[in-house]
Amino acid sequence: MNAQNNPLDFETVYQSTYLKIMFDTQYRLMERQWEKASTTISQTSFQEEMLQVLSMITKFRPLRVLGNTKDFHFVITPEMQSWADQEVYSQLGKLGVSRMAFVISEDFYAQLSVEQAIEESKKDYEVKYFRSRAEALAWLLE
Repeated sequence: MNAQNNPLDFETVYQSTYLKIMFDTQYRLMERQWEKASTTISQTSFQEEMLQVLSMITKFRPLRVLGNTKDFHFVITPEMQSWADQEVYSQLGKLGVSRMAFVISEDFYAQLSVEQAIEESKKDYEVKYFRSRAEALAWLLE
């Protein structure tokens, strides 16, 4: 990240084969970035990674979350969508999240499954989808 183009100062707080989570203290902004390896993620590993997301949000209490799903290639099944809703997405507002932006996946079916998981969620925070990280960050930091 070029500090000249982006005033954010992200610190990596979690990293695995599939997911990287970063946090900017000044803006209370968390970014979760799915890696290309998500193509091969199992249902169980997906659940474990989503629980890590919840754990990091519980620990750092961001106001804004950027879900960078550009390289996300895992199609979330309807059962997993319900699980993600109940166990993760429905908890975020209670933890202080007010806005969540997604950079959309290049994989149509993976993106559709992400949107379905979010739309089913009983959330009390704003959600928007963007084609670029820069657009998503601009909205989050308004």
